[in-house]
Amino acid sequence: MDPRPALTPAAQYVRMSTDHQRYSIENQTRVIGEYAVSRGYEVVQTYTDDARSGLTLRGRPALSQLLADVVAGDLPYSTILVQDISRWGRFQDLDESAHYEFICRSSGVAVRYCAEPFDNDGSIYSSIVKQLKRVMAAEYSRELSAKVARAMRLLASKGYRMSGSPGFGIRRLVLDECDYPLVTLEQGQRKAVQGHRIMLVPGPPEEVAVVRQIFHLRVVCKLSMVAIADQLNANGVQNEFGRPWGEKAVKTVLTNEKYIGNNIFGYLNKRLGGKAIPQPPETWVRFDEAFPPIVDRKLFMQARRLIPPPKLLLTDDELLKRLRALWQRTGMLSRKIIGDCKTIPNANTYIKRFGSLSATYRLIGYDHKLALQARHRGLTDQEMLERLAWLLAERGKLSHRIVDGETRVPASITYAERFGSLYAAFRLIGHFPPYPSESRRRLAWKYSDAGMMEGLRALYERHNYLSLRLINADPAIPCYSNYQRRFGSIKDLYFYLGVGYQPRQIASRERGADGKFLDRARDAKLRRRRRPPSAS
Repeated sequence: MDPRPALTPAAQYVRMSTDHQRYSIENQTRVIGEYAVSRGYEVVQTYTDDARSGLTLRGRPALSQLLADVVAGDLPYSTILVQDISRWGRFQDLDESAHYEFICRSSGVAVRYCAEPFDNDGSIYSSIVKQLKRVMAAEYSRELSAKVARAMRLLASKGYRMSGSPGFGIRRLVLDECDYPLVTLEQGQRKAVQGHRIMLVPGPPEEVAVVRQIFHLRVVCKLSMVAIADQLNANGVQNEFGRPWGEKAVKTVLTNEKYIGNNIFGYLNKRLGGKAIPQPPETWVRFDEAFPPIVDRKLFMQARRLIPPPKLLLTDDELLKRLRALWQRTGMLSRKIIGDCKTIPNANTYIKRFGSLSATYRLIGYDHKLALQARHRGLTDQEMLERLAWLLAERGKLSHRIVDGETRVPASITYAERFGSLYAAFRLIGHFPPYPSESRRRLAWKYSDAGMMEGLRALYERHNYLSLRLINADPAIPCYSNYQRRFGSIKDLYFYLGVGYQPRQIASRERGADGKFLDRARDAKLRRRRRPPSAS
């Protein structure tokens, strides 16, 4: 019988953001190994984030996988070993660091810090020291970020290039400590020595000629940026990344001052793992004529003046505020009313931002159904028919959508209540359109949101999936276009039902000798039609 006690299985998490020897993967593994031997643990699994920043969870696949494994359960270990608080993360939000540790603890997995002066056992001492260590880890990153930012601004003020792609027609030249040129870097290459500096220089003559051609086409030939991109692609010219040209790439060439030799740093501010925030021009660091220009300054300024001003990016609150003001001014809202208004973006902007127009209406308290029902209800029958005849003469045709989209006539539901149906009103003014199919007569205004989702849930429970054809084939619920306008796509419908979205697996179709897809049922039907009648 083995007298040695059984070892507790554990996983180790190691992270290295730089090549600093103190936090190398080997050193962390050694510290964790010594701790495991002294405390009776056996490392059975390792999660490694190599060259990863500890500021956020984004970009740390090993830690993300560790948390996913812990939440999933059924683990071969019950403890996670980390060298210290800073290896777990230098999160700027201290609650984020505590949250990830709480996820592990709530799943029955303990987190132990091997090089810290506390046991992380939940005592008052360990809780206070652990929180203090988290503050110190976050503060270290803040101080280091401020120091690096000051150093980069100082070097940029001397004309050195700090970061980012050099751009088409430009290359990066590596300089030593004495500003002696060493080597020219290509796309994707980096300098090898930390003390060396980078300066921009004109690139190959063929790329420089393309840059000058872009400015000539814009200023002299008055071509649009899309037309310039199309012409470059037709000539087989690729951008600095080896991809076809687009409007955005052409605009970058026409507006970036590096093509007249100016070195500018500080367009964006992106610190501590946050989003890149545009900065005002007065905060930029400029060094004019840092290297020989590629295009003439006068030509560059003419091209810049031809660039249209950027579109105003409105916040969600501002979008809703302007839409609410339009509602108060017009008395109702629709896609056409929004599109005709010049003071707010079009309806597609609201759909992309909030999911659908119906969802946008709910955010401002607008009930489209009630607004339609209340529109021009006080008109007489003759006045209603006169306005309907005017709309027919104006548009040349009539439909539910045309009637509901025109604010100067009553809504289709009002005509249906007054004359029995909208098509009965059409016949009274001498208009006889083809009657729509049964699925198109299932209008969404007959159903509330809850009623539509209840019918959709019953359909899903019967078939265990959803599709456009399946929804349109069910006469008990509105057609798919009504669901799409109110709730969104098929994926959104799965989300509202609370079930996971799983795309249907469609069997691969067989092709014939001519390369076309085979349809055996269709071919059999054609053969029956072509078969000559039997002699009687």
